[in-house]
Amino acid sequence: MATTPIAHANAPTLLGVSLAGLMVVTGCSSEPADPDPSGTEVATDAHRGVEALLDPQARPDQHGVGAGAQRAASFGFDRQIVATDDEISTARDEANERQDQAEATQVSPSSCQQAVAKMDWSPLLADSEQITRLDFGTETFNGAGTIEIAGLDAERGGGAQAQEQLDAYQATVEELTGDCSEVDLDIPSGETTLTYTMRSEAVEPDQGSGLLWSRVPRGSATQQHGEAVTALVLTTEHDGYAVMVSFAGDSEVSSEEFHTMADEILEATLSGIDGEVNS
Repeated sequence: MATTPIAHANAPTLLGVSLAGLMVVTGCSSEPADPDPSGTEVATDAHRGVEALLDPQARPDQHGVGAGAQRAASFGFDRQIVATDDEISTARDEANERQDQAEATQVSPSSCQQAVAKMDWSPLLADSEQITRLDFGTETFNGAGTIEIAGLDAERGGGAQAQEQLDAYQATVEELTGDCSEVDLDIPSGETTLTYTMRSEAVEPDQGSGLLWSRVPRGSATQQHGEAVTALVLTTEHDGYAVMVSFAGDSEVSSEEFHTMADEILEATLSGIDGEVNS
């Protein structure tokens, strides 16, 4: 889901073990949680739900994610799973729960507290009835990527707050890459506190806006199983939809290679919304 630097250890994954979703990537431990309360590991199906996105009768947001999935596969990201309605609902509930942790996290300078907390947004959390989310990965990448699309206006399933939410997120990105480009985080984790430094910078994708952030342990966090995370998030608005493509994982995410892949996946996704999908 949304890439956020404030997540507790063993944060639950949305889509299973083999395809580590961004919820676990942004946590403090690489140990996956049980993705399914029933104990069934959904990630064993490496292409769950992708074919349905290419159906001629699918919605534009679904076509967009389907086209993005095809482009991601061309880069070798062959593990692709589409979030079910139940998984989206669960992820939204967990985002609300994370707000308690965000409030308990100490951010220095304190003026950046709200900006850091508001990072935890993506189209999956939009006030919309038309939302599509894909997680993708591969065995050779220690991390994961996502594509998310949500309708913003009433014609596309958007509620009254959808556009406002996207605008607020874009404003948060500007704040993070401005006065809050380097902050210290003290995140409660059980009986200990994990300490990190987070750095954010703006990137200029071919479409929309981009954010590159990294969270690295400082002080004794390494002994407390703190993990470094780098995330690249591209966001844009297209034909009444909020669109986000992201990668999160090791420092390689900041490389030109990942910037290029994210740009091209986003471009394919936008073309899919416009109806250009290879079935």
